[in-house]
Amino acid sequence: MDLTNLQKLGYCHKDFHSGNILQDDQQAASYVSDFGLTGPADKQNSNDKIYGVLPYIASEVLNGKSYTLASDIYSFGVIMAELSTGNPPFYDRRHDMSLALDVCNGLRPEFGNGTPEFYKKLAYRCMNANPNQRPTAYELSCILIFWYDSINDNILKSFKPPSTINNGMSDMCENGVPKCTPLMYNLVNAI
Repeated sequence: MDLTNLQKLGYCHKDFHSGNILQDDQQAASYVSDFGLTGPADKQNSNDKIYGVLPYIASEVLNGKSYTLASDIYSFGVIMAELSTGNPPFYDRRHDMSLALDVCNGLRPEFGNGTPEFYKKLAYRCMNANPNQRPTAYELSCILIFWYDSINDNILKSFKPPSTINNGMSDMCENGVPKCTPLMYNLVNAI
């Protein structure tokens, strides 16, 4: 199951974080897991409690609003930041009320040095404080597939043996191997 299909069914994951993405290296695929909190987007828990891993919870949910399909997209944006840095979001601070308030006031995870602006722009769009400004899972999937196909097409057209890679390719490849392909592939499969 992936996030796009889950949302086509009208379900929110409600606990979407990097620990709930499983990778099958044999199949070169990623899968969303742990559906314990998953439920219809139009049905919420009556106890008004917030569930999930704090850094991945959408700001509107922290502010007392219900989980929505857009809440899962917020979580995906946080995962994008995590992939950029290689560290869990807000790994250097306590996951407490202070962090929750800071997130509600606009704090978002940082990105690693060298992260392309277009990548950050999409992640920030996913983490927009206004859920209506976030892309849908389907739109996100289309964008990521486009990136993946564009990168692979460009690499295939521009590929040269490792000893002859020119400076123009150095940003995209390391020893002849695409730097961003595994990242893009995992993102495409999870969404």
